[in-house]
Amino acid sequence: MGRMGKATYDAIEPYYKDHIIGIDLDPKKATQYQTANKYVVRGDATNPDFWVRAPNLLDNLEWVLLTLPTHKANINTVKLLKKMHYHGRIAAITKHPDEEAELKAIGIEKTFNIYIEAGLGFANDIKISNADKVK
Repeated sequence: MGRMGKATYDAIEPYYKDHIIGIDLDPKKATQYQTANKYVVRGDATNPDFWVRAPNLLDNLEWVLLTLPTHKANINTVKLLKKMHYHGRIAAITKHPDEEAELKAIGIEKTFNIYIEAGLGFANDIKISNADKVK
């Protein structure tokens, strides 16, 4: 899942406790997550064989949240999901505005620019902590 995937999983898990699945390429990390009572499977979301081995998974997913390390990996995974007739919603992280446009052009519903989101989060934390000082 990586750092971004883990942060995303942890943030939404309280709301979707029994309806969330993470994917991690590293078997040791997948096992660590499982030991921590997280529903994480070992696999590679960019590999068609992963999705072929779990055909019902695609039918039952409402959202696929892509937090892959590269834009190319996100693009390839979206194309793969579309090719496999996934009809749910897809969101992905990006680093640059042109990546957002490219992903939306191939069917991504929602993108999250990690730099903008981190900057907004940082600014909001500063505003909140300074609000106490202003009073």
